[in-house]
Amino acid sequence: MSGSVWRLVIGALGLSAATTGHAADPPSVSMGPFEIITEFRKISSGAFPNLTANPFGRMTVSSFEVRYRGVPIQLSDGTAQVSRFSDARFLEAAPRPAVLASEAGTYLISEQSGQLSVETLAPASSDIASWQWLDADNGQPIAPRNITVRDASAEPRTERGGRLLLLNRRVVLDVATLKHYPVVVNTYEILQKIGDYNASNEPVRAMSPGRTQLLFVGNRYDNSRFDYALVLAEYATGRVYGVPFDRTALRFESVWDVTPEWIARNFEWTKDKNGVEELRLRKDFKSPPWQGKLRGTRPRVDYVLYPTQPQVMDEFFGYLQRAYGASYVAAAQGGNPTSPSKMVAIGTSQFYLFYSADERSLLLSAAGPANADLSVNYRLIEEIGQRFNAELAEGKYQNLFTAYPGTR
Repeated sequence: MSGSVWRLVIGALGLSAATTGHAADPPSVSMGPFEIITEFRKISSGAFPNLTANPFGRMTVSSFEVRYRGVPIQLSDGTAQVSRFSDARFLEAAPRPAVLASEAGTYLISEQSGQLSVETLAPASSDIASWQWLDADNGQPIAPRNITVRDASAEPRTERGGRLLLLNRRVVLDVATLKHYPVVVNTYEILQKIGDYNASNEPVRAMSPGRTQLLFVGNRYDNSRFDYALVLAEYATGRVYGVPFDRTALRFESVWDVTPEWIARNFEWTKDKNGVEELRLRKDFKSPPWQGKLRGTRPRVDYVLYPTQPQVMDEFFGYLQRAYGASYVAAAQGGNPTSPSKMVAIGTSQFYLFYSADERSLLLSAAGPANADLSVNYRLIEEIGQRFNAELAEGKYQNLFTAYPGTR
């Protein structure tokens, strides 16, 4: 075969390979002078993320290149040069074509007066980049989204949800104007001012009615106990203040209790003569009745009474006897009548009833062989929890509860 024929064959094979590779790539997405190109690469799946025990496993992840008038953008972040991003999306509600992009840092890429503009909104740090819409759920925040190494090729290349975005927990971007404001809640001066309540690693849990303030949960560790406060940051002015609260009085078990409903029940927003919003504990505040909680993912649930005193074991079992004809299974006690773990029978179903003095918690959970169908047990636990909570809501059994561990 002649050299010219070989060159023709090799060229055809190369064209075929390139065409096949290109056909597998998602199409680029354009808006105004900008274009987002999706690219793929292989990384080890045996180390990060650890999806398999095979140390030689490989997985496909995506990265994104942003082009301005056909030219790839490379930006500087400190001493690093960044040209590939773990996420890049057009901001749908922006007043001009704009791309929000993240690698370790987060960057705003737009065009102003016919010129390319690149702004580092949050410089790279040891923290994972994150985006959180602050007003996407009826004016309230949704959960933050971490910008991780992954295959994001099937995800949309536009970002929508509201007007305000919190980026890397450090800056608020007003998408409607592309103005941005630093959010700083953990400097030494601020912590001293607000009682040392640190909220730097927390997502925003709520926004004020006027959308001027971000609400975080702050905590401090003092004399072997945790104290808590709501930390408010007025992003446009930099003002930060704290509203400490009594954890036991507000039935505050964990930061996940801080929902807009919990805040509205326990706190109220006011305005001063200048219209500045301020959060405070309700003047008419009254501790609500204690309630138990169903924990787990349906259908596999447990029922927990927390924080409680030791007599809760006998009192709760007495309720199960009266309402469900429950009885103790002697074998579960192991011959020790003071055992904190007992087995309870209700009909043909069996349950563990366990009290932890250290944790001040009573747990009702399903019992049975490892591979047994316990669906009946779980349904009964849910029914018991709902019925006992109804009794608690009427003010019954409140004497069984006590302060949270680690509180005064």
